[in-house]
Order: sequence, then C-alpha cells, then structure tokens
Amino acid sequence: MLNRLKISKNVLIVMFMTVIVHAMTFGREVAIAWQFGISGYADGIAVGLIPITLYMSIWGHAYVNAALTRIEHIDNQSLITASLQPLLGFGLLSMVLLYAFAESLVGAIAPGLTPQGHELATALMQTTATGAFLVSMAAWAKGLLHLQGRFAQASFADMMPNTGYLIGIVWLFQYYGVYGVAVGGLGGYLLQWLIVMPFKAPYCKVQSFSAISQADRPQLKIIFTNMALATLSYSVVYVDVLVDRYFASSLGEGEVAVLGFAEKLMMFPLYTVIFAITTVLFPQLIQLRFDLPAFKRKVTQVYRLILLLAVFITTVSVLLDEWLVATVFNYGAFDEAAVIKTAEVFVFYMLGFGAHAYVFLASRVRYALEDFKLPVVAGLLAAVVNIVLDIVLVDKMGIKGLALATTVAALVNALLLVFMPLRSQQQTLAQAQ
Repeated sequence: MLNRLKISKNVLIVMFMTVIVHAMTFGREVAIAWQFGISGYADGIAVGLIPITLYMSIWGHAYVNAALTRIEHIDNQSLITASLQPLLGFGLLSMVLLYAFAESLVGAIAPGLTPQGHELATALMQTTATGAFLVSMAAWAKGLLHLQGRFAQASFADMMPNTGYLIGIVWLFQYYGVYGVAVGGLGGYLLQWLIVMPFKAPYCKVQSFSAISQADRPQLKIIFTNMALATLSYSVVYVDVLVDRYFASSLGEGEVAVLGFAEKLMMFPLYTVIFAITTVLFPQLIQLRFDLPAFKRKVTQVYRLILLLAVFITTVSVLLDEWLVATVFNYGAFDEAAVIKTAEVFVFYMLGFGAHAYVFLASRVRYALEDFKLPVVAGLLAAVVNIVLDIVLVDKMGIKGLALATTVAALVNALLLVFMPLRSQQQTLAQAQ
C-alpha cells in the first residue's frame, strides 16, 4: 500500500529518524526514572519541561500547517521572506512571557507539587525560556525543508533538543543541578536551529512590514489567521496534558511522573509511525487539493492503513504492557511497584491510540484543504469532554481515570475530524478570501 501512495522512501526515512528522536526522548525519561524514580524531583522536572515542550509541538506544527498551504513552492521567495519577521517578534515575546510568568505557570499547572518540586520546575522553566525564540525560527526553517522534500535534514535536527536534555540530566545535573538540565536543553535547541536555518538563502533576511509587497500582504494575513486557528486547535488538544497534571499533582508525590512516563510510552509509536506518514503525506495533499476526488482517494487509502496499524499496535501494547514498561523504565530508582503502577495507566492510554492517530492524520487532511476551523471546534469539544471526565473519574479511579478521560476525549475529536464532510478547495479558498 505504501508503494501505491508513492511515499514509501520518504516515510521510511522520516520513520527511521523519528524513531531515533523518540528513542532519545525515552532516553531522557529513562534517565529521569533512573535518577529520581517517581519522586517530587521527577514531578518537578516533568512540570518544568511542559511549557517549552508544548510550545515546540504546538507552534511548530501550527506554522508548518498554515504556511505551507499558502507558500506551496520554495520558489515563492517573497512570501517566504515576508513570513519571517512576525516570527521573530512572536518568538521574542514568548521568551519574555515564559520567563516572567514561570512561577505562576508552575502553580497553575501543578499546584500540588512539593515545595522542592515547585522550586525545581520554576528554575527549569525560566532557564529554558530562550528556547521559545529558537523553536520559532526552527519551525519556519523546517517548514521550508519539507517543501523541498528534505525530510531527513529536518528530522535529524529534531534529535538535538532531546540529546541536549539527555546530556543535561545524565551529566550536567551532577555538577549544576537543574540548571545543568536546562543548559543541556538550550544547547539542543540552538543546534536544532543551526542545522535547519538557511542562512545563505536569499529569503533568509528580515524586512520591515512596509517593504512587504502589496501582493504578499493578503497572503501573509491568511497565513497568520490560519496559524492562529491551528495554534488554538493544537492548544486545546494539549489541554488534557495540563489538566491531567493539575489533578495528578493533588493525588500524591510521584503521580505526575507516572502519568508522564505512561503517556510517553503511548506516544512513541504515534510520533514515529503515524508522524512519519503524515509528515510526508501533507505536502502531497496540498498538491492534490484542487482535485477533490483524487484527494479523497488518497485520504481513504491512508485511513485504511492507519486503522490496520492502530489495531496491531494497540493489541501488542495491551498484551505486553508490564514488559514494555519494565524494558524501558525499570532501572535505578524505578522499582517494580512503579512498573506495575505505570503499566496500569499505560493500558488506558493505549485504548485511545487509534483515536490519537486519526486526530493526528485527519487534522492534516483538514489543513491541506485550508479548513482550520473544524479542528478548533473538534478540539474544544474534546477538551470539554476531557475536563468533565477528569472531574468525574479522578476520585473513582485516580490517575487511571485521567488516562481514560484522555482516551474518550481523543475519540470524540477523531470522530468529528474523520466523519464531517470534506469541503472542496474552491470553497475553502473563497471563504479564506
């Protein structure tokens, strides 16, 4: 089937690189588990990394999905140049806000942290604030690489942040504490930016708004309107991360860490197999958007493939839950009791793996048609479902209830995105104008 989709080579390249990226993510989590087990320290590091991690995921995806649909070709240099300056301003603003409100963010995300965990999370968040600016620039550059079909370079760059964090946790923490972890992460974000940034390209320059051509201004407005919608859509999808941590922090020391470890294990196949397919497919869908029948045929083929993969991955994961958790995390301070507890939560997350996969893919399908509104509506509804179920289930099931709420919310999101009719490209473009 991959041959029929004509994406096998790039899918395999991106899948291979993404496996390495997320192996390093697991390396980071394993290092945290080995060093701190399920303790207040582990909670603090998990919470401290949430803002920059979500910023990278939300902002990076939002820019790529919104900008690529308008830029379309790397030869569209004037529009590429016009899109750079606002990103510079946004990245700097995000950096300042993240630093200034770090302590308040920690209190809002996880009010039940121990004093030690709260202090650690705040210090980590403030020190990594500079990463927001670097992430903004890297997102712009990676989007351009995707347009050129240079997926390997973009995927290789994505290895750098986790490499930096891994070095920070395993080595620099021994000498500088939490600041060593932060410096390692910042070094990774810097390397990511340096690898993807096209410094010598003619469109890699800053210009004033007055210098932007009259022909590019309407296109730029549409890009940033769609980007705002995509950012909102991704943000509400990640609401469950923040809400779940909020409730988990009140359940006792180590509960946030358990939730994070189980979620990371569920995300591994999602951000390797599914991410690889959607990343390579997205530019192709943009090219097919004017031919709606061909577009629908391509989407149907990929939906069938994702269904088969999701059933297989979910079945294997549920049957081998404790073995998978033990293989990845059962080292150092992460004991057998932590394995059993994490595995129980992992099963509830994996029941929603297929739904998460379809949300991942179906949102890209909508974005290719420049339908940025439905993902926002679906995400908002899913967020409401998640919050309500969190409140209902947390007292009855503890952190397992939080994982189950996430699964049900993802199912609601996926059903809306997959089964709502696709609008034609002509209709979406007319509405965008």
